[in-house]
Amino acid sequence: IFSDKRPDTSAVQVLNGDATCPAYAYILWANQTEPPFGQEWRVKCGSQYVPFETRTLAAVAGMEATCKDYAEGWVDSRGYACDQYVDYSWCSAEGGVGAGWNASWENLSKYAVDGQSADMACCGCGGGLKIGDPQPEFDVTQEQCEDWVDWVDKSGDGCDIYVDKGYCTANGGVGPNWDRGTFAEYAVDGESADMACCGCGGGQKVRFHVVGWCPYQSFIGTNTFQVAGKTDSGAPFYKAIGFEMYLYFDPDCSGRGATPRWIFSDKRPDTSAVQVLNGDATCPAYAYILWANQTEPPFGQEWRVKCGSQYVPFETRTLAAVAGMEATCKDYAEGWVDSRGYACDQYVDYSWCSAEGGVGAGWNASWENLSKYAVDGQSADMACCGCGGGLKIGDPQPEFDVTQEQCEDWVDWVDKSGDGCDIYVDKGYCTANGGVGPNWDRGTFAEYAVDGESADMACCGCGGGQKVRFHVVGWCPYQSFIGTNTFQVAGKTDSGAPFYKAIGFEMYLYFDPDCSGRGATPRWIFSDKRP
Repeated sequence: IFSDKRPDTSAVQVLNGDATCPAYAYILWANQTEPPFGQEWRVKCGSQYVPFETRTLAAVAGMEATCKDYAEGWVDSRGYACDQYVDYSWCSAEGGVGAGWNASWENLSKYAVDGQSADMACCGCGGGLKIGDPQPEFDVTQEQCEDWVDWVDKSGDGCDIYVDKGYCTANGGVGPNWDRGTFAEYAVDGESADMACCGCGGGQKVRFHVVGWCPYQSFIGTNTFQVAGKTDSGAPFYKAIGFEMYLYFDPDCSGRGATPRWIFSDKRPDTSAVQVLNGDATCPAYAYILWANQTEPPFGQEWRVKCGSQYVPFETRTLAAVAGMEATCKDYAEGWVDSRGYACDQYVDYSWCSAEGGVGAGWNASWENLSKYAVDGQSADMACCGCGGGLKIGDPQPEFDVTQEQCEDWVDWVDKSGDGCDIYVDKGYCTANGGVGPNWDRGTFAEYAVDGESADMACCGCGGGQKVRFHVVGWCPYQSFIGTNTFQVAGKTDSGAPFYKAIGFEMYLYFDPDCSGRGATPRWIFSDKRP
């Protein structure tokens, strides 16, 4: 279980004190040795119809980020570099102006070059590039051809009409039933059928997701992008399928000589414009990269991503493209039946549920709700594809990768006297192999344990501690903030299983043999309550 409540380490079951088994994520799993990353977890994603989705959660090495200034040789419009901003206290480490800044100079952004001001470019000013976070790799898989998204000609005819009525040939020529002149005469924004339609020799053979976003923008990564046309310069532009998000190349987004760049925007680019393609000369963007090559977006490079901070509106992050695959569905657990013995097929055949996750037309109101008939916390709207649940197959899934690191003391551990691991080591209270040190004179370590956790369990210098830290990736957007935190062991529960806490954040991962107290299947749980 992942939870924001610390597990009660003396409890035999119901470790967070709530028998309803609340969790940010959980997995039914009987092995308490370590959390089963790389498996399919149930993740609380915020939907009113489907509160839990099935997603593969994976652990990746938890690394502390270091920083480098964003662009080597960066100077502001007056010629001052990052070192001078820091040395003269013109900026603060949080990203605002510093004590040495003169109010008459107005703000940092006034002296930006190519949209980069000191608070974006310089580590000492709250910006720069954070190095060390796990980065996705660049991998776009070629797929079967796709027609351009939403394309129609000026008569309103789409690709299906052109193919079905024989208006075009597969190699891009005029078909036997075309009698209107040239394709170009019926183009919209310069986009004709032989450019947009697979059956007419055009179309697009690549679809992709974009990963690497900060939590504030991670919803963009849930969408599949596909080419939607070309702009005046001849560059392709892309649209998220079913969502207003675009990716395009702008030779000059300011109209005043700004550096060419690729831009993510929620406004469709004007394909007839030579520059300032979204009509706003301030160059707004969800993300952008300064890049002169218009052939294709430069994924795998360092983009500037709008992450929502009032001090550092843009962070440098590596955005990567991964194959965009349409998800199919399978029922969550083979052989699932509700508490009355009814399976997913019956729920669908008898219209007891709706495809959106609610009750269906055949549901009798006297039966109350679907959750009443859940088994092990799984009701039809969670377990069955036809009821809005099930396991979505085909989305890119992270791999399980936990890197062994140097030993770490358990998070926040102190004994009942308030002494932490540093005290035990510095004062010679313990030995490196877990024994009593020369200066210990209080009895046994166990007498000073808290919740059964003593120094020889919690402290590296006393023979204990933890040698693995990790991030957890694979969250849905609603919970993606959890993935920004590093987890580390924080103790053991009554059963002897380790439990984990996010460093500096109230989120826990623990094993519960029976979270209901009524015989629920053993599981690992993410929760905001300490067990």
